[in-house]
Amino acid sequence: MSISPGTMTVGILAIVAGLVGAYAVRTALLDEPVAEAAAPVAIVIPLAAIDLPAGRTLSLGDIGLVEMTDDEIGHRDLPMTLVMIDPEQIIGRTLEQPIKRGEPFLTTSMYLEGTRPDVSKKLKPGFRAFTIEIPRVLIGGIASGSMVDVIFRTDARESEGDTLAIPEATMALIQDIEVLEVEQPRATGRTGALNIASINNAASQQRHPVITLAVTLDQVNILRTVEGRGELSLVARAASEVATATENTKTITLESLLGLQAKPNRNFVTQIYRRGALETNTFRGDFRESRPAVPTSDRSVTAPVSTGGVTYAADNRVDSEN
Repeated sequence: MSISPGTMTVGILAIVAGLVGAYAVRTALLDEPVAEAAAPVAIVIPLAAIDLPAGRTLSLGDIGLVEMTDDEIGHRDLPMTLVMIDPEQIIGRTLEQPIKRGEPFLTTSMYLEGTRPDVSKKLKPGFRAFTIEIPRVLIGGIASGSMVDVIFRTDARESEGDTLAIPEATMALIQDIEVLEVEQPRATGRTGALNIASINNAASQQRHPVITLAVTLDQVNILRTVEGRGELSLVARAASEVATATENTKTITLESLLGLQAKPNRNFVTQIYRRGALETNTFRGDFRESRPAVPTSDRSVTAPVSTGGVTYAADNRVDSEN
């Protein structure tokens, strides 16, 4: 059987096409997949969440965390040798230079650790800088520059000996005072990453915020007098409001708020002279304390006796018996 030239040509073409297809399949199977372009690496940069003035002590709420690539950093021309990356190194530091919203925190914008701005430059003539520690819950959101009233709550104390009894009471101690500075306690123990829980826990275990007030010398004496004898708190007032003598500054007690009548002080002392001897009886409510009679030649009337915060004239009697 003879094969025509046309049929042979078609067969050869079919074989060649099959070989080309097989080669293409083999090449596709053996070729390694083309690697996708790697995504640009981003790092977290702390930026100012709001406009921050000079002298501000930074807190967590002042910081916004933004991821930025190398291209974005280069586009903003950030001086990375000065940019502070760890938020824990920023919180609690004080700004020497103001920072606009969206700008990074630079080491050159901060006071060195352990140094503070000179508060004496903020004082008006006749005022002094007075520093106290107040629990965070008793200062609220008060910041530097705020005008405040200082509220004092006494620690109740019983009368002992010659000391007067002090009831638990609350009063506006000083009014219309400027806050020069608020120093928040810094968290200790760097973790290398922002850990809000650890920051809050560490701050709660440290000392209270330190408040610097601008007060007169007389007000310094008042604050020193009540120091350690009760609880001080600050309440903000309008900066435009000026304190007047008509403001309510009376002392408030729980009994007065509830309309209760306080028990009268029934403490009193009697001194009885009998046959040249002095007998002293002290009455505290239903309790009587007697001192043995002491021989004395002084039969004159003694001075009034002060007990329990109330002064009573002594009941001095001379026995008529001879």
